[in-house]
Amino acid sequence: MSVEALRKLFDDHIIVTTSSGTTPPDQVSALSPLLPEETPLGYNSWAEKRRREFRAGRHHAKHALLAAGAPSACILRDADGVPQFPSGFSGSITHTGRSKTYAAAIVTREEAQVGLDAEELRELPVDMVAHILSAKERSALDGELAKVDPALSREGLLALLAFSAKEAFYKCVFPRVRCQLGFHDVEFAHLKSDKDGGPGEFQIVLLRNDMPATPPQLWGRYTRDGNRIVCGVIWKT
Repeated sequence: MSVEALRKLFDDHIIVTTSSGTTPPDQVSALSPLLPEETPLGYNSWAEKRRREFRAGRHHAKHALLAAGAPSACILRDADGVPQFPSGFSGSITHTGRSKTYAAAIVTREEAQVGLDAEELRELPVDMVAHILSAKERSALDGELAKVDPALSREGLLALLAFSAKEAFYKCVFPRVRCQLGFHDVEFAHLKSDKDGGPGEFQIVLLRNDMPATPPQLWGRYTRDGNRIVCGVIWKT
């Protein structure tokens, strides 16, 4: 997926970086090196796929930071594993893939939290559909997606889009509110499409009433190609 396609998910002040393709194991050495303080405990014992994903994600996040004007591109992790962007910047990292890794990152200097999630394009099985979508969501969205985006009209593909959208919402709000959310704690709703071929839109609604610091709803955008779906969410704080 191109940088141009991802840029359409966000406003102009959001910096987006990604590769035009994927990173296979034999090309990891070309990615930005990890500083000692950026290297997680036990990193060298991780499986090759996990190390490749981490390195690819950090590579794009560092490029996004530099493009946004950050004086340093060092990205640490906190106790929850959340990437710690330099003071004055916020961002989000995503990666997906098995034998090859697709990675992307977004960074902003605005007063905002951002969330980005990419998923390999595949139809999820029935048991995962029920885990991700409530009966109410499935009923409300029945037939709606066929009108908005016929290519994603099957329930397993709808669940994949909802999964990615909810993940993007969670990655957006968690660094600020630090509360765990399940898939049925939020509702995926109100799909819209761009008739000019741009990104689609969705709304994520918070269903819990015990999280006053969390936004009650946020709009996001999604885009897809033949390989993956990518969702982006912004919370202007």
